[in-house]
Amino acid sequence: MRTQRLTRRVCLTITVGLLLSTGDGEAQACLGNSSGDGQGYLLGAAAFTDGAWAPGGQLGYNALGPIAAVADFSYTLVDNSDIAFARILGTLAAEVVRQQKFSFCPVAFFGYRWLANDAGLTNLDVDGVLFGGGGEVGWRLESGDSGLAFIPQLGAVLAHDRSTISVGGESVTGSDTFGSFFGAITLTYKSVFFGPGIEQTTIENADPVFVARLGVVF
Repeated sequence: MRTQRLTRRVCLTITVGLLLSTGDGEAQACLGNSSGDGQGYLLGAAAFTDGAWAPGGQLGYNALGPIAAVADFSYTLVDNSDIAFARILGTLAAEVVRQQKFSFCPVAFFGYRWLANDAGLTNLDVDGVLFGGGGEVGWRLESGDSGLAFIPQLGAVLAHDRSTISVGGESVTGSDTFGSFFGAITLTYKSVFFGPGIEQTTIENADPVFVARLGVVF
């Protein structure tokens, strides 16, 4: 089903795209915000692909040490229809390499999504889970003492998607395992960070997904 494929792609985009992060000082440059150790951040984002788009938000905390925790919410809207899907996601990352301005983190994530608007289709219910893991790398390039920094970031994950569709008491369950490759550029200035990202999955005939982010550190 085309709608289901589009939904999976956008859900994965928010899963990964909103993880894009970079650090400040001792922060984890492998991850998409300018938070340092012991700091939190809040960001808004939007992902766009052929046939759907998804606004979302994310709350993260960079612990005193190698661990970072992230929680986010997204709302996927299918073009030319009233169908919409909501999704919540939790992610853990651990910085295992930090050398000068280079950072590497393995990540693991788990998410749940459901049909938020059935567009008037009676007895229709859709829900599913998405989980997986992979790795991300980042570099922090600073501009003297100006407070400005430029952070390129790359990542790859392997994800498993399992969905159930129920109509009139009959249910069908399907699953798919696929890879996702993504990159981003983050610009930071003091407590504010923003930038674009792009993702491509190995799902057959998948279109690229573009992500825009804006966040603040607290």
